[in-house]
Formats: sequence, structure tokens, C-alpha cells
Amino acid sequence: MNILNTSVSLISLSTNDIIVSLPDSNSENDVLNYVRKLMLLKFFKELYTLGARKIAVLGAPPVGCLPLERTTSGGILRMCVQRKNDASQLFNSMLREQLPILANSLPQSTVAYVDFYNPLITGCKLQIEAAVEPG
Repeated sequence: MNILNTSVSLISLSTNDIIVSLPDSNSENDVLNYVRKLMLLKFFKELYTLGARKIAVLGAPPVGCLPLERTTSGGILRMCVQRKNDASQLFNSMLREQLPILANSLPQSTVAYVDFYNPLITGCKLQIEAAVEPG
């Protein structure tokens, strides 16, 4: 039996792409087209061909709240970079729409979305509020 048949394949994608390669343009169309390119559905089908049947896909984190982004683009208060977080949310929305379609095309498989954004953004907001509040 193939080890992939009984394993859970945990897939994380998009974070480096959003950090490094997101178009400088603020055009919503440019960002949307870029995020569409990140949908690596062919990759999932190849993984399935290799034997993977349980696939968990991590959504993008709030990339704009990563220390690198806050330091280089967050201003004097090192705030989260909303543009990067918006791209993460767009990616996650598109991913959630595509995964059920993908799952239907892969018989006897389970494909699940793992929300990575919301738990982390909550923690980031609490941290920033605590740092900004006088006390």
C-alpha cells in the first residue's frame, strides 16, 4: 500500500508568493489575475495520482501582519499592510470556492480547507492594540 493513501497531505501555498511577487499595482484586476495564477489545481491532481486521498489545504495567513511586512511597509507604528492582507483574503476566498470542485473531481478523496487567516489576524490585532494603548 502506498503511504500517501493513509496519510494526510498538508498543503501550504501562497505565503511567499504574496510576500515576494504580488504586483506593485494597486489595481484590483492585477491582484485578482495574480491570485488566480496561485490556484495550483494541477498540483493537487498530481498529488492524487501519486496516491494522496486525504488533503488538507491551509489558507493564506494575514501576510501583511508578518514582521517583515510590518517592518518594511507598516510605517512608524509597524502596522499590518492591508493590501497584502486583502490579497490573502482574496486567495482564501477563491481557494474555498475551488476546493469543493477539486474534491468532486478526485474520487474517494477528502479535500479540506484549513482557516489559517482568522486565528492569526485576531492575535495580531490584539498584539497591536496592546502595543499602541498607553499604560
